Amino acid sequence: MRLFPLFIVFLFLIIGCSSGPQPMKFVCGFSTNEFNARAMDTLTEYKFSILSASSDSITTIKRIDDGMSDRTVYVTVRHDSINGEATMFVRTLVRFQGNETEIFFDEKPRLTNDFRSDFRPVLNALRTMCTPPSKKKKRKT
Repeated sequence: MRLFPLFIVFLFLIIGCSSGPQPMKFVCGFSTNEFNARAMDTLTEYKFSILSASSDSITTIKRIDDGMSDRTVYVTVRHDSINGEATMFVRTLVRFQGNETEIFFDEKPRLTNDFRSDFRPVLNALRTMCTPPSKKKKRKT
C-alpha cells in the first residue's frame, strides 16, 4: 500500500514524457481554397519546394547546408475551415558526421539548438497572413 502513491507518480511521469509534440496551431478565418493558395505562395516565397498539395494539406521540403550539418525540413500545413484553425507540422532530418537525427517540433522551445530559425519565419508569415487587420481608432479632434 505504501508504494501505491509512488506508482501513481511514476505512471503520470511516463504518460507526460511519452506524449509527442503537438502541431503548431493558429486561427485562420479563410476558406480552405483561399488559405491553400495563400499558403503555397508564402511557402514558395520562403524557399520551400512543394512536395504535394491536396485540398486538405500542403507538404513542402527545404534543404539547408550550413557547413556543419545538412538539414532537410519538411513542413505540412493543414486548414480546417469548420473550426477556423490551421495547423503546421514540422519535421527536420539533421545529418551530422554520418549520423541522422529526426526532430519533430511543437510550440515549446527546447534548451538545445533545435534549428527553429529554419521554419520560424514561414510560421510567422502564415500567422500574420491569417491575422485580421487591426481596427484603427479614430482620433478625437
